[in-house]
Amino acid sequence: MENKRRKYEGWGGWSDIFFLYYPNSYTTIDISKTDSTGIAVSGRFKWNKIKNIATYHLQLSKSNEFFDNIIDKTDIQDTSQLFNYLDNNTKYYWRVRAKTKSGIFGLWSVVSNFTTEAPLDVPILIAPKKLFVKCI
Repeated sequence: MENKRRKYEGWGGWSDIFFLYYPNSYTTIDISKTDSTGIAVSGRFKWNKIKNIATYHLQLSKSNEFFDNIIDKTDIQDTSQLFNYLDNNTKYYWRVRAKTKSGIFGLWSVVSNFTTEAPLDVPILIAPKKLFVKCI
């Protein structure tokens, strides 16, 4: 027991407390719905399952031409994919295609789009009013 106490003698004090927010459920964006607004900046894309498919390929972009993709993920084995930290009040475009077990890609889905929610307002402090200290 003595060795363990000595091992920790060099530790400093505790850090400040930080809180992390993990949502219990994600906003789900369905490929069949387009022009949705007020979508959370973190959520889940969802599409229908296709038989005899090995994986899916998902693309997310701010452009409907998909030149500069924010997400370009291949080999997704499920029919949904999480997304995080998108920009507020921004229009995004996304699409999905399937890939067979032999590595052949199918056609892209119809392009769907959504706009993320506006950022929260910044609180304005109203009390106490400005305090001035007179220096002598």
